[in-house]
Amino acid sequence: MSGGVCRNADGVLAGSTLTLDRALRNIMALGITLPSAVRMLTLNPATLLGIEFKKGSLRVGADADILLFDEGLQLTGVWARGVALN
Repeated sequence: MSGGVCRNADGVLAGSTLTLDRALRNIMALGITLPSAVRMLTLNPATLLGIEFKKGSLRVGADADILLFDEGLQLTGVWARGVALN
């Protein structure tokens, strides 16, 4: 990745560099409510992939992947499978 752009060894675009926290701020800037934005970024994609019982929601048996944001929607904490990464 260089300059915010992800390219492979041949210089071809290789994917997105959009992070979930930036995506959340972007969609909230469009006037989407926080509950709707969170669902759009978590449960909806997990459901599309058929993994909604492990990812995309907090429920018994799920992986407990959690992001904590402050009031300004800046990322302040990360948990993956219930383990703090910060």
